[in-house]
Order: sequence, then structure tokens, then C-alpha cells
Amino acid sequence: MLPGLMSRVPVIALTANTAPEDEIIFLSAGMNGVVAKPVSLADLQTALVRHVWRGLPSSVTPILQRAPEAETKPRVLAMDRVAELRENLPPDVLATLVEACVTDLEERMQPFRRALASGVVFEIEEQAHTIAGVAAGYGLATLETKARALLAAARAGDTAALEAGFAETEAELTRGAEAWREILQKQAA
Repeated sequence: MLPGLMSRVPVIALTANTAPEDEIIFLSAGMNGVVAKPVSLADLQTALVRHVWRGLPSSVTPILQRAPEAETKPRVLAMDRVAELRENLPPDVLATLVEACVTDLEERMQPFRRALASGVVFEIEEQAHTIAGVAAGYGLATLETKARALLAAARAGDTAALEAGFAETEAELTRGAEAWREILQKQAA
């Protein structure tokens, strides 16, 4: 808890650690709320109304959620996140960011492979956590799920699941990159 007037400033955790036990830890540490990453505009507004703009909800216009577009790759991409990125970023900027994201994730696979070979749990967890967070931010839903499963397997010491899951994770990165490129090509046409 902050001293004096600062104690009135709400502190909201913005995190990819969204398990119920994580939320308990954040709230026990004195935070007022928790918002999961990647944060949507609606989630952010809800947290602000709840913790910052108390007494002013009538003056805040809710952010309307767009109906998701037809899902061409429903298992690979989170189309609501894709739609949000497409709505808020110019097409050329989005294309550049997506390619940078894919390149970054591809470059992370080698250190991840080394971490798996070394068996150092912290390094495996760190790589899986980072990949899951980046994937979530870009709507790479299946990749995020696979990376979170690797994180859980590392914490459980399940080496068989880690070895099998890593190959699946690499395959999902390829599928996710292809799905994004297809969307970007259609958008450019």
C-alpha cells in the first residue's frame, strides 16, 4: 500500500499471468485489479471505469465490440484480436509489425531448443512465457495455447510433453504466420 495521498491511486496489474492463484497474489500485494494481456480496448475501459472513473460511468461511452469477421483460420488466429489490430493500425504498419513478430518468434525457437536441451527449467519457462505473450498480442491463438502448455509442462517437470510440444509449437508458428500473411494479402488487394 502506498503512503498518504498516493494510497488513492489505483494500481492495476497488466499481465499474462492470469491463473486464479496469480490474481490472488496480485490483489494480496495491494493491487486493485488485474487486466489480462493482450488487453482489449473494452477490457481496459472496464478496468478504468471500475477503478479510476468511479462515479462517472454515465459519461463514458462503452466501446462496442465488433462482430468478428468470417473466420478463415479459426483454430490458428484469434479473429477478434486480428480485427482489433486491423481496425487500429494502418495496413502497412500492421504488415510490418506482423512480419517483425514472426521473425522474432522464429529467432526465439533456437534459444528455446537450447533451453530444452539443457533442461534448465527457468530458461524453458522464460522462453515459453515470452512466446505465449507475443503470440497473444498478435492473435496467434493456437501458438499461444501451445506455448502455455509448454510452460505448464516445464513447471510440472514433464520432459516428454516438452519434447513433443516443442515440435507442435514450431508447426503452429508456421501455420500462424501463413494465416496472417493470407489476411494481409487479402487486405492489400
